[in-house]
Amino acid sequence: KIPVHTNTKSPQTTTRGHLTVLISGGNFNLSQTANQRSTLQLLVDQSLPHVTIDGMDPAQRERRNALFGISGIRGNYPQIFVTTKKVVVGNGGEEEEVECSDVYLGGYEWLECCDLDELRELFMSNSDAEDEVNDEQRHTVNEISVEI
Repeated sequence: KIPVHTNTKSPQTTTRGHLTVLISGGNFNLSQTANQRSTLQLLVDQSLPHVTIDGMDPAQRERRNALFGISGIRGNYPQIFVTTKKVVVGNGGEEEEVECSDVYLGGYEWLECCDLDELRELFMSNSDAEDEVNDEQRHTVNEISVEI
């Protein structure tokens, strides 16, 4: 008889993280607008993976409100969060998100004072993290720069 090998490998759980930046595309406060632009530019320059949530976008209202609830701050931008997701990767490579959590870090002032090397190391432990700083994120920074 020829031995039959079946794939008995169990699904793997991995944790992925990125920064979530809450901004407002309709912000008329020059200081907040400059801080939004500087925050996004710094994240792109440092190749830190991030997702931008525009508080003015009706499609992102639910996410915005959830982030407001975590920070306890409304109407002050930018707000920076670390978002971690637990993902189960099945035998066929399919992924299923099983848990997501956000922790409020602070605003632009926090980013200016934090250890960027340590922050980068935290996210670069994911081999694909640098690829996540993509053209869309660079475009978002450029759009905010044009608006000022």
